[in-house]
Amino acid sequence: MPINYRTYDAFSKPARGIRPHTALGGVITLIAATSAAILFILQLYLYVRPESYQSLHISESIATKLLPNTSEQPMNKRTLLPVNIKVTFPHLTCLDIDITNDDARDEEFEKMHKHSILRKKEPIRKDLFDFDPNFVENNIVPSKGCTISGELLVPRVGGTLSFSLSAQKWKMIQISEIFQLAKQNVIHGPEDYKKDNSFAPAYNVSHYIHRLDFGTSFPLADNPLYQSKYIFKNIGLSNVVVKIIPTKYKTSMFFPTQNMHQISVTQHTLESSAFLGDIFALPGLSITYDFTPIMVKHNSGRDNLFTFITNLIGIVGGVFVTVELISGFLITGAAAVAKKMD
Repeated sequence: MPINYRTYDAFSKPARGIRPHTALGGVITLIAATSAAILFILQLYLYVRPESYQSLHISESIATKLLPNTSEQPMNKRTLLPVNIKVTFPHLTCLDIDITNDDARDEEFEKMHKHSILRKKEPIRKDLFDFDPNFVENNIVPSKGCTISGELLVPRVGGTLSFSLSAQKWKMIQISEIFQLAKQNVIHGPEDYKKDNSFAPAYNVSHYIHRLDFGTSFPLADNPLYQSKYIFKNIGLSNVVVKIIPTKYKTSMFFPTQNMHQISVTQHTLESSAFLGDIFALPGLSITYDFTPIMVKHNSGRDNLFTFITNLIGIVGGVFVTVELISGFLITGAAAVAKKMD
């Protein structure tokens, strides 16, 4: 006999009153619904919360001119790295500070970085406060200091960036009588100057690095050069070695991959005793930077929507099936026990 599909009901319900309503059944239904709701919320939280994945790759190769800014040709910004800088020297005037990049200074430096913006100016009170909250009591005044800030565009190759006493100022200091007296008395460091202030030279290269970014900083990593303070009694050199790690950061499938950079820093200082000898170095701040051959790829994302829906269906169906099996076992067992007791 053929089946009449028009009258066939795939979702037919049992007649009312056939299935008894019991307190145990209500408890089981409540447990099943609560478990399904909790698992649904947890699955939704895991889907909404992005997960991060990191992987290491060989860094991309980029061809660049040795001195890209000296050419009259238009710049290719892909081959240049912006270095964002702000450094304060509270005890040196701007006239006494030289800025060099790969030993290029003065006119050569300006020609090399004609597209860069780097300014020297007297520090504001906020800059001095960052260096020393008690700068007023310690007689640190803006007119005797200098803040260097701006952006340099450098080739994507290793190099050196220095903020130091000018060569002319350093020569004047070296031939000064007070410097020669300091050498004769073998003054080694700040503790010796405290014993006899008559030999303390009138120069102090202490400085404060407000920021130093190579390219766009990776937001999930700290920059160890932020708010770094270097204190010298009179003379010294902060030697900072920076390893730049190229990083590709993708936040989601809807946004493009961003090219960023992380840095690893090694720091050491040369104190007064080194400069009282025949060392060829200018006091101040020297930053040596280079690129690692390893690139980091950082992806933040979530599971595919179809995976989420599949897991959700599995959770809801699995909970009700599991509770149904357990309830059936308990009801059957209770009925068997009751029958034996009768």
